[in-house]
Amino acid sequence: MQGAYLENDTIAALATPIGVGALAIIRISGHNSVPILSSFLKFSNGSSLETVPAQKAALAYFQVEKTILDQVMVTFFRAPHSYTGENLIELTCHGSLAALREILNVLSKNGARLAEPGEFTQRAFLNNKMDLTQAEAVADLIHSQTELSQRLALAHLQGSFSKEISKIRNKLLELLAQIEVGLDHSDDPTAGVLFSLQEIKIILEEESKKIKRLADSFKFGRLLREGVHISIVGKPNVGKSSLLNCLLKSERSIVTHIPGTTRDTIEEGFDLFGMAALLVDTAGIRQGVVDPVEQIGIERTLKSLEKSDAVIVVCDGSEKFSLEDKKIWELVKNKEKVILAINKNDLETKINKEEINNFFPKLSFIFISSLKNQGIENLMQELASQLLPKGEIKEEICSGMAVSSLRQKNALCQAHENLNRASALCRESSMEECLAMELKGALDALGMIVGEVVTEDLLKEIFSKFCIGK
Repeated sequence: MQGAYLENDTIAALATPIGVGALAIIRISGHNSVPILSSFLKFSNGSSLETVPAQKAALAYFQVEKTILDQVMVTFFRAPHSYTGENLIELTCHGSLAALREILNVLSKNGARLAEPGEFTQRAFLNNKMDLTQAEAVADLIHSQTELSQRLALAHLQGSFSKEISKIRNKLLELLAQIEVGLDHSDDPTAGVLFSLQEIKIILEEESKKIKRLADSFKFGRLLREGVHISIVGKPNVGKSSLLNCLLKSERSIVTHIPGTTRDTIEEGFDLFGMAALLVDTAGIRQGVVDPVEQIGIERTLKSLEKSDAVIVVCDGSEKFSLEDKKIWELVKNKEKVILAINKNDLETKINKEEINNFFPKLSFIFISSLKNQGIENLMQELASQLLPKGEIKEEICSGMAVSSLRQKNALCQAHENLNRASALCRESSMEECLAMELKGALDALGMIVGEVVTEDLLKEIFSKFCIGK
C-alpha cells in the first residue's frame, strides 16, 4: 500500500536549507510533475518542458498568468534515470523566501503535495534505485561533521557495506538450497548434495565470524556517526574550565579562582582528529555542599559521567591528592576510557608518579598546564589513541566495513545467533530441517539490513528522521 500511495502522488519540497542565500532548489517528483509544471514555466527560447534535454539546465520564468514569481533554471531528470526513479524536476531559484513560498504554494494548489521527511529517498528505495543501507547513508552523509564520519557514510552510499552483506547472503542461500535438496530427496543418496554436514559447519562458522566482526564494528561506527561524549571532571578549582577553553581554543567557560564557579554542565562540540566529539565541562565535585544550586550541578556531573564514552579527570598538581580526588576515582574507575590530566604543571609539582599509581592505579596520566597551554597536544593524542580506530580497523571502517546504526547491529547479532545455532545442529543429520530454519532466520535478519525484508513501520522509523526535500 505504501508503494502505491507514493506512486500516485506528485510531491514537491525545498531541497536546500531555509534561510537567506543566493540560490535555492525546489524538487518536484512524480508521474504528474511535467503536466503540473508545464502550465507555469515559460522558457526563454520558446520551448516547452517536454522538449527540455534530460539532465541539462534551461532558463525559464515561473509565471502565474501574467505575474512572474521568479527566474529559474530548470533541470529535468527523466524516469527512470533520476534520484527517485520517477520524473524529477529541479528548479534552481533565487534565494528569496517570499518567492519560494509562493512557488510551493502554487504547486500544492495544482496537484502536488508537500513531501514528507525523507520521501524522495524513500521513493528511491521503493523504486530500487538504492537499498536500505544506502538510503540510511544519505542521511548520515548529510549530517556528517568530520572527515571520518563523511568517509564512512559515503562508502555506505557507494554500496560497499551492502555488497559485503550480499556476499554473505549468497553463501548462505547456496547452503540452504543444498540442505533443502537433501530434505526433498532424503530417500535418494545420489541426490546432488555438494556439502557434507561437517563442510556445512565449517562454512557456517566462517560466515558467522564475518558477521560477528561487522557487528563488533558498531563500537566505532556509532562513535563516528553520533560523536564521542567526553566529560571533564574533578574537584572545584583544579582547572577544568581552563582545560575546556584550551581544547576548544576559545574562551567558552568562565574561569575564576573561586571554587564552584561552574554550576552547570557546559557542552561544546569539536573535531578530534576527524571524529566529532562533545566536550562537557562539569561542576566540581566536593563534599559538604550546602548550596542547592551547586548540588544540582554536581548531580548533573554524575549524569554526564554515566553517558560518557571517555572521561578526563583533572587534578591540581601543585597540591597533594585529597580524599575528594579519591572519591572522584571511585566514580570513574569502572569506565573503560579514563585519562588523568595533572594540571598546573607551570607551578611546583607536589605529586610524583608513585603517588599517582597508588591513587589512580593503571590509569594513563599526562602533566599539563592549561594556563601555559602545555601538554594539551599530548592529551589530545591520548584521547585519540583511546577513542579512534587504528590501522587495519580504521581502513576497514573508512572503506565502509562498519555498522553505523543500532538497527543494523541488532540484525547482525540476530543473524550471528541463528548461525551459531545452525552450526550446533550440524552434528546430526536428523536435525537438517531445524538447520534449514535457522539459516532462513539468518537470511531474514540480513535481508532486514539491506531492505530485502521490510515493514512499513521500519520504513517510517528510518525515513521520518530525514530532512524534508531529501
